[in-house]
Amino acid sequence: MLKVSIMKSLYRMFLSLSWLIAVSGTHAATVTWDGGGDGVSWTDTKNWMDDGLPTEADDVRIENMGTGVTITITNDVTLQNLQCSASLAVIGSRLSVTRDGSRVDADFIVESGGTLVVSGTNTTFTVEGPTTTDGASFHVTGGGVLRLPRLASYRMSGGDSFWQVSGAGSTLVLPGLTNVVAGGPNSWQYFHVAALEGGQVVLNGLANLGGRVAVKADGTDSVVDLSGLVSCPALGTMSAQNGGEIRVPQLTVASVGLSRDAASVLDLAALKTLPGGSLTVAGVAVALPGLVEADGASFYVTGGGVLRLPGLVSYRMSGGDSFWQVSGAGSALVLPGLTNVVAGGPNSWQYFHVEALEGGQVVLNGLANLGGRVAVKADGTDSVVDL
Repeated sequence: MLKVSIMKSLYRMFLSLSWLIAVSGTHAATVTWDGGGDGVSWTDTKNWMDDGLPTEADDVRIENMGTGVTITITNDVTLQNLQCSASLAVIGSRLSVTRDGSRVDADFIVESGGTLVVSGTNTTFTVEGPTTTDGASFHVTGGGVLRLPRLASYRMSGGDSFWQVSGAGSTLVLPGLTNVVAGGPNSWQYFHVAALEGGQVVLNGLANLGGRVAVKADGTDSVVDLSGLVSCPALGTMSAQNGGEIRVPQLTVASVGLSRDAASVLDLAALKTLPGGSLTVAGVAVALPGLVEADGASFYVTGGGVLRLPGLVSYRMSGGDSFWQVSGAGSALVLPGLTNVVAGGPNSWQYFHVEALEGGQVVLNGLANLGGRVAVKADGTDSVVDL
């Protein structure tokens, strides 16, 4: 009986010890860089203490590094967090952090095609050193925060770039960014900036945005803060929808397609010129008295929205076809000061389209001269083109 009792006690101790080992295994291990291999390659196991690469369950420490050393990541890497005093370069790969606070104190480079991912509540990634990320993408989700205070400029290269932030509490903060050049006029690559489902993108120091861009705030409390933006001579779109907000209180020049719905915010009070761009208003009244030049621009009004442009007195078509289209009962486009329109010339096949559809109204009652190639249509009950 004594032997049986001892055996049972030992068995219970074994089970308890096994449980403790299993529980302790769920906590992150700390993996430390010792540079015992080639001294620069993340994937060289000998560069890590105990000669093992960090895993997604690990915290990583790269400390007490001398100057002139840049550690390179060339394969996709996922960690819980990272503390790094050395220069770090992400080359054609993805670096992801998933827990707690990460920090890089030296030079930080993400080369074209590389991606930085920050995910999870209270997960942060902050770079205090000089930062270069031309052609890179950023993804922030689940309440994570990415801060790059020393990123001053960005130039797209290679394929499309995506700066996407999704989920309440998720934030991308680039307060030092002043200039972005996306894909050029002969390029089909786009620079995408998206705040989704309550995420926020803070680019409040950005003054100029050119190239090909697609900026979107979609969902309640989703914000793209471009409060320092003055000029956007870009091709592409800037859209606030489903309760999102794009902050552009200083924007005076734009050539993109601008749009908002009734639940969203896109304050264009400072807008003066819209060459070749477009403006879409859905279900909300918008008045832009400061807009005085919109040659080549298109206007779309739907869902009972009203767009008033009292400062526009002349219009000349440029580029392809232009569309002034108003659709739906209560929808109206009102240009009371417009007196002259020159559409496509005799050798051009581009048309200036004016359309009132399904009860919409286009009010151009001050227009005295309409030349070029035009297509004017009022289609449906209570649809009116007032000339």
